[in-house]
Amino acid sequence: MRSAARIVVTAGWIMLSTATAWAGSIAKGRVIDQDRRSRLTIFVGEPSPIEGGVQETERPLNQHRDEETPEAPESFTFDELGLSESDSTYGIHLEHQWRWVTMFVNSTWMEASATATAPRDLFLGVKEIRFQGQEFEYQRIPQGSTYDGKLDLFATNFRLAVTPFTFNAGSSAEFVPWVSVGLFVLAGTFEVDAGPALGVELYEFPPRRYVVGGSSEGEAAALAPEIGIGGELTLWLGDRARLVLQGNYGFSDVSASTSDLGVESRNEKDIDLSFDSLDARALVELPIGQRVNFLVGLEYRRAEIDALAEAKDRPVGEIIELQEKFNKNIDLSIENLVLSVGLRW
Repeated sequence: MRSAARIVVTAGWIMLSTATAWAGSIAKGRVIDQDRRSRLTIFVGEPSPIEGGVQETERPLNQHRDEETPEAPESFTFDELGLSESDSTYGIHLEHQWRWVTMFVNSTWMEASATATAPRDLFLGVKEIRFQGQEFEYQRIPQGSTYDGKLDLFATNFRLAVTPFTFNAGSSAEFVPWVSVGLFVLAGTFEVDAGPALGVELYEFPPRRYVVGGSSEGEAAALAPEIGIGGELTLWLGDRARLVLQGNYGFSDVSASTSDLGVESRNEKDIDLSFDSLDARALVELPIGQRVNFLVGLEYRRAEIDALAEAKDRPVGEIIELQEKFNKNIDLSIENLVLSVGLRW
């Protein structure tokens, strides 16, 4: 599916570039409005879907243990936790143009909260949970328990786009294609309130101390590099009034370790990561002063991360010593449709 999307986007970009090239003159680099090289917009949106979860697959340690019935793999999705949709979405987008390069920085904040009932015993690794004045790192929410969950997600995309040509330069319709490189950064915090802490119990092998119930806090962070293609089509509507259409498709396939990608793990893992992103903007620019334009428009973004985290290939003795945990499939999809307003100067 992703390969097909790449083919469609690439074909569309080539056809549009070719069509505009035949239609008019070609200028080297981006044709810049020297008085208005920067755009800054803020955006807000209705609740946005958050999809994904974690699925444990196999545990290398189980291949070297005597138990006939080792523990079963666990899994959870945001939908099961009641956090499948944000309560609010807002953010900021910055763009600055040079002749050969354009810089884009987009930051999105998403907040989600829910009251849910645990469909089964939920075992969570957290940053901090307290019981009788002591700090612990693991929490169990018993099956059937009601809990309040809160999730805050912060996503930032840094992107540099190389702009080699402007097609139809100086006409009423200009097209600037680009090739981009970037970095997608995701950070999140969550809070779980499962009522009063009822005690501490031992689970897993080797045993770990889990607080039953209680209020916990956790955090996570990850990043993914990307390369992409895109472009900007400008349609002049009058003196300094214009319609601007932008689009970019980015992707990456990376094999690395958790430490390389900034992901925290009890034991370092090998990561196979696929990342896809699609951005589209439609902006109307209207003059409001000698050097400033007012911007209003719609923006759509979708980012998908699919990662397989596997234990490193280690000797049997080291696997037993580290008590390797389960390998995991991790997927996350974030989608936004927002209204944006801002300025160009």
